[in-house]
This record gives sequence, structure tokens and C-alpha cells, in this order.
Amino acid sequence: MRLVLLGRTGAGKSAAGNTLLGSTQFPSRPSLSAVTQTCERRRGEAAGRQLSVIDTPDLLDSRGRQRDVCLEVRRCLLLSSPGPHAFLLVLPARRFTDEEKGALLTMTEVFGEAVLNHTVVLFTHGDSLGQETVQQYVDTQGRDLQQLLESCGNRYHVLNNMDTGDHTQVTQLLEKIEDMVAGNSLDFFVDQDAEERLRERENRYREEEEDRKEREELRRRSEEEQRRRAEQLKEEHEAQQRCQLEELRRRQGEEQRRQLEALRREQEETLRRKEKELQLQYQEQRQRLEQEQCEKTEEIKLRYRTQHQELLRRYEE
Repeated sequence: MRLVLLGRTGAGKSAAGNTLLGSTQFPSRPSLSAVTQTCERRRGEAAGRQLSVIDTPDLLDSRGRQRDVCLEVRRCLLLSSPGPHAFLLVLPARRFTDEEKGALLTMTEVFGEAVLNHTVVLFTHGDSLGQETVQQYVDTQGRDLQQLLESCGNRYHVLNNMDTGDHTQVTQLLEKIEDMVAGNSLDFFVDQDAEERLRERENRYREEEEDRKEREELRRRSEEEQRRRAEQLKEEHEAQQRCQLEELRRRQGEEQRRQLEALRREQEETLRRKEKELQLQYQEQRQRLEQEQCEKTEEIKLRYRTQHQELLRRYEE
């Protein structure tokens, strides 16, 4: 029985594969990044059946590198040749997310609508349900999960990867898969249009990638033009600031020169005023001295006449 495990990163695909095979065949550990990087096949026996289990990386990531995704899809189909009996869409038994809502749509885009007739939804982390049954869990997750299960013919099962000793959970899953295979017109999934669809997908994503690169180039050019314009505006602003600073310095220099010139004129005017005051003081002092000399001369003259008259008077006597 050929089984393909599909699901998002961290859903528990590798751990589910190990539970199906009853031993650690695939690397599995809690991680935020993908542990499985490429499709791998391991064989074993469970419940008296020969199993061929193909573990896959995240083939349902519509945002990933589609060239790598298409390459891994081809590898998956090759490892499960002539075709898988069942696709196990692995979903963790927890809150149903928007990413998981798109998983089934991506599956049909990759493998075609016929994949739904060969799909069983496999809930992992069954231990997290506690006392809740898987049917109660489905009922509480809303209409989106119920529609996903309806698209897969309401085929689902829950695994507790922490309880690998419970072989009945594996047996019940294999029985559900056998019932599904018995109800299909073909015993296993055959996709004759796979290569054409993958080429179309690659071409579409190549065009989108080219468009993205073109937008990125336009964005880069726009940012470069913005940076160039910003640098130009910065240079213009700095040049304007330098001119304003030089003009301010020039005006300050002129203002300082005017102030110095005004101070010089004020000092010269003060000096001229002082000189005039000194000249007036000198003239006044000179006039006063001349007047004093004249008064002394008159006094001497008067005294001399008086003495002369006194001598004449004595002489006449």
C-alpha cells in the first residue's frame, strides 16, 4: 500500500509516518523550520500489510519557491509509482488556521480534482484532544473544517503519535484507506495530466516571478530615484544654508563695520569736542592772565606816578 503524507510544515507528517511504520524511519523533531527538505520513501509492515510511505516537504505552501515545489511533486509521484493508494492530508488537531484552509485548494491545483477521491484527512497530536473525541473536535472548529472534510468524502482519522504502542489506531486508518480504495474506480491515483499541469504551474509562477522581479526593479529604481532626489534636495538645502550663512556673516560683518565706523566717528567727535573745550579753556586762561598782567602793569604805573609825584612835591618844598 503506497501512502503519501501531505501537509504544512510542523503538521506532524514525519511523526505520523513513523507511527504508521511502527519505528523511527523519518527524522522528526519539534521545529519552527522544515525538518524534511525533500521527498523520502520508507517501507515497512503494519497490521499484516506492506506499506510504502512517502514523506514530503511542505508542497502546499503557495508562497514558496514553485520551481522546488514542482520538482518535489515529480519526485513524489515517481516514488509512489505507479500511483499512491491514498494521500493523507495531515492536519494538527488544534485550532483550524487560514493556512490550513487553503491546503485542499493547493492540493487540487497541484494534483488535480481527482486527488480528493484518494484523500483521507489525518489529524495528528491526538493527545491534545484529551477526553474530547475527534467528532467533537470537528464540530467545534466551524464550517470551514467541515467543508474540507466533506470535499474528502468525510474521511478522516486521528493519530496519537505519542502513543506508538497503540497499533489499533494504525489498523483502523488502514481499514479506512482500504474502504476508500474499494469505492474508487481505480485502485490507486493516476494523474495523466500531472506533467502538463506542473508545466502550467511553473510557467504561471515563472511569469509571476518575472512580474515580481519587474515590480521589484521598479521599486528599486523608484527608491533609488527617491534617494537621488533626497540627496539632491539635501545638497540644495545645504547650499542654501551655506549661502544664508555667508549672507548672515556678510551682514554681520557690515553691521560690525558700521558699528566700528560709528564708534570711530563718535570718538573723533568726542576728541574734537574735547579739543574745543581745551582751546576755550586755554583762551579763557590766557585772557585772564593778560588781564591780570594789565592790572598789575596799571598798578605798577599808578604806584610809580604816585611815587614820582611824591618826589616832585618833596623837591619843590
